[in-house]
Amino acid sequence: MDAIHKLVSFARNLRYEDLPQEAVDLIKQDFLDYCGNTLAGSSDPSVRRTIEQYTEWGGKPECTVFAYGTKLPSIHAALLNSAMGFAMDYDDTHMQGGHIGVTVFPAALALSELNRAVSGRVFLTAAAAGMEIICRLGVYNTRRVPRHIFGGWCYQALHASFSSAVTAGKLMNLDQKTFLDAMGLAYHQAAGTGLSALEHADTKILGPGFGTRNGLTSVFLAKRGVTGAHNVLEGDYGLGLMYHNGCDAKGITAGLGKDFELLNIGFKPFSSCRLGHRTLVAVRELVLANDIKPEEVQSVHIRGSKRVIEQLYDPAESTKNPDCRTAAVFSLPWVVSSMILRRKVGVAELSEEALADRAVHALAQRVFAEVDESVDPADHATPMPVVIKTLRGEFKGMTQSIALGDRGNRIPQDELIEKYYDNASFCVKALSSETKKILLETIRHLEEVADMREIVKLLS
Repeated sequence: MDAIHKLVSFARNLRYEDLPQEAVDLIKQDFLDYCGNTLAGSSDPSVRRTIEQYTEWGGKPECTVFAYGTKLPSIHAALLNSAMGFAMDYDDTHMQGGHIGVTVFPAALALSELNRAVSGRVFLTAAAAGMEIICRLGVYNTRRVPRHIFGGWCYQALHASFSSAVTAGKLMNLDQKTFLDAMGLAYHQAAGTGLSALEHADTKILGPGFGTRNGLTSVFLAKRGVTGAHNVLEGDYGLGLMYHNGCDAKGITAGLGKDFELLNIGFKPFSSCRLGHRTLVAVRELVLANDIKPEEVQSVHIRGSKRVIEQLYDPAESTKNPDCRTAAVFSLPWVVSSMILRRKVGVAELSEEALADRAVHALAQRVFAEVDESVDPADHATPMPVVIKTLRGEFKGMTQSIALGDRGNRIPQDELIEKYYDNASFCVKALSSETKKILLETIRHLEEVADMREIVKLLS
């Protein structure tokens, strides 16, 4: 029996009471983070253009496009709400699974509008099911390109077809066979490569939305009686060998309902690629501890694994001169320079206005990075040296083994709340202070919410 059968049974039978409190708390934090990121992402130019196109297409007014308030078909609204949550590259991360919340929360909210009877507890349970599945797909499928962060794929597009289908299937109370049909339909649509990130294309932002749309489409079709293949993970034609270098069928189902892989989801302190965050923390510590002024910096020297340097530094002539937000997100010279100049790397530090800042560009030319050949090419945990050379001398630091925001090095709750408020301030439509506060407090007590449409109204 294909492993997907056990994963589906887990999702169908999962109850709110089965969730450890740590998981409930983390999902609520992640949902708050998603909401803030979505409000900020509503102002992204590529998001606006995509919303304009879908609005022009129109269709049955089923679900809400957050921040804009437009009503569109559920699969289209969910796609757009997913893209908004991902646009700032500020959302959650699971080192093996990718970005998780943007693949399940939009699907769950769409079903919440359609079903009209989804409580906070039901919402949290469905989200937990989808999040657990996508995390396990990342952990127990072997990357095809070992040193690449996702083996060449965009996991939050590829695996989102499954996680969003699991979330929606849970909320629609599908029986086992119908649920398996939905998994087969999701697998048939699953796609998404990392090429868009390498070429800094807008499809990088839209990827999770495509996956979310696929998952919802699969569930709706399965509910209508459309069938899908059932053995989607194992065998010659399963996800494990078609898209990866194999699936650990025993590992992916081990400890289901007891050991929650979703607890290894982390939150981003900076609006940029996660692989550079340990370096940013080290740079920030040096700058603040020694009151380093931008004008006195002569050079910055960074070391990292081949994976880190290839993704965030090479080729240097490109990463030192990013021409768009997506390029800056994957530019170690840019974000390091922003940290030294502005002492933060949030939404504003990667805006179109910030990209035109010649001071950041000038400093970026003095940031250098090299591969540490002594570590595994895919390493992202070994402490690495960071040296800032100034007119006053050299200041040396080391990166942490656990990135800030990950399990074992969590961001304090008050800082996550500060991040939420900061992100909400970039919403395409100004929200009142009262609305932002009510949204925050409602999410903090999400298990007490009787109807998730309350959240939808606040986001609209």
